[in-house]
Amino acid sequence: MPVVHVTAPVPGSAAETAAALAAVAHAVAAALGLADADVYCALVPVTAASLGAEAVRPWPVAIVHGAARPPERTAEALDAVGAILARVWDCPREATWAQWVTRER
Repeated sequence: MPVVHVTAPVPGSAAETAAALAAVAHAVAAALGLADADVYCALVPVTAASLGAEAVRPWPVAIVHGAARPPERTAEALDAVGAILARVWDCPREATWAQWVTRER
């Protein structure tokens, strides 16, 4: 089961936040051939960020924790997640970060 942590400002109401997380979970599930309910997604709210010493608007970041998968599937998932982050948090795609992390054994 992939676990996704989205670190970003709260995007709006509880319903808007739930919809954003559902979209991220769906994107990961679709890329991997899973059911939406097979992907856990949580928002880690961020209120401030800096680039060096300069205060900046927080970038939306998604870290997907999961088993190793075919590289083309993880790339598809991460591309879709990045596009969702850019849309929901109204920022350029280049201002998002999505990464797949596998557990070391």
